[in-house]
Amino acid sequence: EGHKPVKFTLEAARYVVTKRKLLYASLTLISLKAMVDLLIEYIPMYYRDVGVQIRFVPLVLFIGNAITIVLFWHGTKVAGLIKRRELTFVAVLLAVFLASKFGGTIAAALGIFWFIRFTRILYVFEEGEIQHMYISKYRATMTSINSMVIRLVMAIGMVSIGFTATRFDD
Repeated sequence: EGHKPVKFTLEAARYVVTKRKLLYASLTLISLKAMVDLLIEYIPMYYRDVGVQIRFVPLVLFIGNAITIVLFWHGTKVAGLIKRRELTFVAVLLAVFLASKFGGTIAAALGIFWFIRFTRILYVFEEGEIQHMYISKYRATMTSINSMVIRLVMAIGMVSIGFTATRFDD
């Protein structure tokens, strides 16, 4: 009786591993969500590091969320453009974000701002696509597993960032 949830979870995980497209989508979702959540955790420090006064961070976040709502409203058009070249789009956004760090305060603030906005849109559409790929029997279980793996990846990322920051702190 007690082994049924474990057996079911393993069965659901096996199902995902055997479906190549579903496995790719799940790994993309996990990577995307963990990366964005890590960035969001460190936004106040990032803004401080690039010269934005910390008192303006909530205002910038509010504006960002408002823009995200507008982008979601027109999301199907935006997602259609993004989905054609998803990996390329994320790579370009990441490159712009990394390059913006060296372009001054405004460039750095805009770089992370746009990177997070578009990756959030990608995440929502990717999650919706995955939900349609799961058979209903495994949908809730795999959503929970994905969420747990995202948190695990985030925890590893935070420990890594903390270790690196303390190791190479000036």
